Amino acid sequence: MKKIYNLIIFTLVLSSAFAQQATFDEQAKPKKKKPRNFAVFPQAGYGDDTGVVLGIVSYFRRPSKTNNKLFDQVDLMLTGTEKSQFQFQVKPKIYFDGGDSNLDLKFKYRKWPTTFYGVENLDPKMNGMEFTPQKFSFTGKYQRKIKSNYRYTIMSNQMHNVILERADPAFMNQYPGSEEYFLSGVGLGLAWDGRDSKNFATKGMLASVLLMTYRNWLGSDYNYEQVKLDLREFISIKENHILAFQQLAVFSSNVLPFEKMFKTGDYARAYPSNIFLNRQGFAFRTEYRVFPFRGKLWERIGFVTFYDNAVAARDMRHFSIDNFHYSVGLGLRISLFVEDRFNLRLDYGKSETGTGMNISGGDTF
Repeated sequence: MKKIYNLIIFTLVLSSAFAQQATFDEQAKPKKKKPRNFAVFPQAGYGDDTGVVLGIVSYFRRPSKTNNKLFDQVDLMLTGTEKSQFQFQVKPKIYFDGGDSNLDLKFKYRKWPTTFYGVENLDPKMNGMEFTPQKFSFTGKYQRKIKSNYRYTIMSNQMHNVILERADPAFMNQYPGSEEYFLSGVGLGLAWDGRDSKNFATKGMLASVLLMTYRNWLGSDYNYEQVKLDLREFISIKENHILAFQQLAVFSSNVLPFEKMFKTGDYARAYPSNIFLNRQGFAFRTEYRVFPFRGKLWERIGFVTFYDNAVAARDMRHFSIDNFHYSVGLGLRISLFVEDRFNLRLDYGKSETGTGMNISGGDTF
């Protein structure tokens, strides 16, 4: 526990120092328009399934040429762990048409030794099987405002996956996705967005639906559909005190690789990512967010209390309230850019399987 606290303090001190320096640099120059923002931060943490985590996160933002109230941006993340896990990610985003449309891309490489517990597993104490997947993935989203708060999304997703090592081939080979494969899919989404901010909402709602289809004629080795329903609500209690709620459902048809199934650990923090997964899933998440301080340095620091609940099942007949899995914990937020609260996120949570820590850029929802 002491190691975890030391890593939290280390990340906080270094990140705050970098943020404060960036603020002084911006104030030293006369500004006729919103400045470009560039930040590079160290990353440190600890988790039961990762050991010590070290990395670098970098964010570049500049006022959009089409609407200077919005920011074009490029996010970069490089992460390595004590257990030889490695991940590299680049996410550019560009606005067009006065901000009415945008192009959001994500390129990702991930070689991440981890543990697999099977698809139908319900036992949190089950011993898993170690394996090392290697993934290259690309996701492209074009979003366009229709009218008022409505927008549509056209999406493309491709992924190449190969398992480099597996401790028990006989156990893993019984599940789809244990072989080398390529996925290629396209999708269409519709959303109503009444939030006051896309990075850190303090009030309003978001309701969205996204349908993805993966087919052989697109070059995919699997044929299936996946629907994602997402409802979020944000309530401002008082200045800098926010209640945030998310309800999410994922439904999949046909046979799909286990890496693309609903994973409880993706939505209930403090769980290993592969311990509870299946074709369908529900998640319910709540956060209490607060930025209690004032001043050029301290206003960047905030805190979160969270409660997550999620469940995965083969189909609707197999859902049971007894199979929901919870996680509860605390989080630290460091605002890289104060004007719209784009945050570096560090969460520490507890669940029935143990404890876990997650570090990333941007809020969970």
